[in-house]
Amino acid sequence: MAKNVFAGVGIARGDAKDSAEVGAKAVELAVQNMKRQGGKLPGSFGLLFCSIKYDLKKLVEAAHKAFGGTPWVGCTTAGEISNYGFSQGSCVAMIVSSDYIHAGTGIGKDVENKPENAGKSAVSQALKKLKIDKEIDAYVTYLATKKRVIDELIKINPYYVLMLPQGPLTKSKKYGQEGLIMKGISSVVGKFVPILGGAAGDDLNMVQSFQFIDGEVHKDSVVTLFLATDVHIGISLEHGYEPTEKFFLVTKADGRLIQELNHKPALEEYCRAIGVKPEEFKKQPLIYCGKWILGVPDGTGNYWSVVAGGVVGNSLHAGATIQKNTMLCLLKSNDKKVLEAAKDSVENAIKDANGKDIVATIVFDCCIRWMNLREKVGTEINMLQKSIGKDKPLIGFYTYGEQGARYGGAYCGHFNASTSSMVITDDLFSKSGEK
Repeated sequence: MAKNVFAGVGIARGDAKDSAEVGAKAVELAVQNMKRQGGKLPGSFGLLFCSIKYDLKKLVEAAHKAFGGTPWVGCTTAGEISNYGFSQGSCVAMIVSSDYIHAGTGIGKDVENKPENAGKSAVSQALKKLKIDKEIDAYVTYLATKKRVIDELIKINPYYVLMLPQGPLTKSKKYGQEGLIMKGISSVVGKFVPILGGAAGDDLNMVQSFQFIDGEVHKDSVVTLFLATDVHIGISLEHGYEPTEKFFLVTKADGRLIQELNHKPALEEYCRAIGVKPEEFKKQPLIYCGKWILGVPDGTGNYWSVVAGGVVGNSLHAGATIQKNTMLCLLKSNDKKVLEAAKDSVENAIKDANGKDIVATIVFDCCIRWMNLREKVGTEINMLQKSIGKDKPLIGFYTYGEQGARYGGAYCGHFNASTSSMVITDDLFSKSGEK
């Protein structure tokens, strides 16, 4: 039974005409479940993810009222995840209550044209809203320093940034700007504060996604949640793809548009490597790019996963910015490892948290994975829940891109075809001894 952190999750479904009721019910159920654990309103923070089919203004305003003064963020999705399972056309909400977790929310606008400034603005606002308890937090830090040995202390991380940006849209000339948003965030909080999150979706329409913050609905924006914590939190990201012996040198590129690979038209060279004719690839690009993705070496033996599923002439639109002269490795889907990636992500996040008593889990799962897993999506969620505990609060959504860091990786970045996870434990920093 949790003593320090209390969480609850709720879910609701309905038609567009029921939007306000759906938003209110999802949050009310989450609050009810949180209070049953011992928490109270206002909570430390809240999250809400929903289908784009609803009247978002009505849903978000009703949800805000139900959150009861709790700072919260959210967005539209390509599918919802919760401890109630995988769902579409639904609204899921989580609320976390603790004297040892503090949160601030912020928003940055015009991410298409000024992504770096948007990242700076969003996290700066969140920091200004953050209210810490200088007595309790200072005392927990004092006890941690007094009780713990140095090899435990250096693993303590009290700050995290959760971001929910607008992702790639077919009408967008910039096709997603997550990397530059992260650069803006890091310029404010420093390079050692972990950043994780997922790009908002719109039920796979790729037309317009929306971001939510404290009762407001926005587009072309990024919302952030800055967390200051006295309990162990862990993050990890996994994708399940394996490197092949095929490599590409990017010989011509413009932002996310890869124009040439190995001095040849990018589409032709990529299709040659995967053994598919360009005409066939164009018919089902998301299917092929879900099986064969591009890997950017991070210098530690890991690969950043990048999808190249958009076709513009003989060029490929990548899911992340790729610079000229970048060396790419062709990564191949391992069906077993891809299925297990969400589970592995959560299990590695638990290791990163240095704690056993998991209270809540947040996952950002790529829509490419959902499209490839299909009927196995339920199996993925079941495997994930087995790792954290079937009764433990879980929330997340299928994204248009993920942010995070691989376990043992060098730093946080923007990925595709992956699962990025955060686990929140009940263990205070001041708890001594083995975890």
